[in-house]
Amino acid sequence: MSGLEMSPTLRTELQEGSKYIVIFGYATYSDVFGKHWVQWCEPITFTPGDYSYRECVDYNDAGDGENPSAPRFKYPTNLEELYPKP
Repeated sequence: MSGLEMSPTLRTELQEGSKYIVIFGYATYSDVFGKHWVQWCEPITFTPGDYSYRECVDYNDAGDGENPSAPRFKYPTNLEELYPKP
C-alpha cells in the first residue's frame, strides 16, 4: 500500500486547524435477513477548534434493501482534487 504525499501547505493547515481530514466509506452486504447497506463518515482533527461536520454527520446512515441515494457525493481520488495546485 502506498501513501499520499502531503504538501507542506496542507500539513500547516491541519496543524493550525483550518483544515481537517475526513474518512468515509460505503458498503453493501447480504445476510440471512436480506440486503443491507451502511455509509459512514468520520472527521479527524489535529487541533481543537470549531469545526463544521454537518455534511459528514448527514452522510452517516444505514438501511435495508437498496440505498436509493448511494453514494451521495463524489469520492475524491487524490489530494489534487481537493487541493489543486495554484
